Amino acid sequence: MERSYGFKATEKQYKTQIKKWAFDTKYVKSSEYLAMIKLKRRRERGHPPKDTQFSLRGRIIDPRDIVRFEKRAIKKGLITEDGTLSSQESIEDLGYETPPPSGGSFM
Repeated sequence: MERSYGFKATEKQYKTQIKKWAFDTKYVKSSEYLAMIKLKRRRERGHPPKDTQFSLRGRIIDPRDIVRFEKRAIKKGLITEDGTLSSQESIEDLGYETPPPSGGSFM
């Protein structure tokens, strides 16, 4: 960066900027899981009920991870089993669709 752009920054400055640019996105955050659960439950209550497959920042989210988070969130009291969720803002990089019946590719 210094040679190419004349920009010299400390490690802390880089870390701050990486967070600001949202490049620190290796893991799924609680708010993102809660948004997925909210969408999943809404689609399951629809007529007809639909399965849902999620992608976040270009990566497919394993449904087992969502179920595991949902169980932990119920134990912690973040959500209830009957479907009550606190209001969740929408997540910008969250995509969802009904999975193909033959297990084809997503995206």
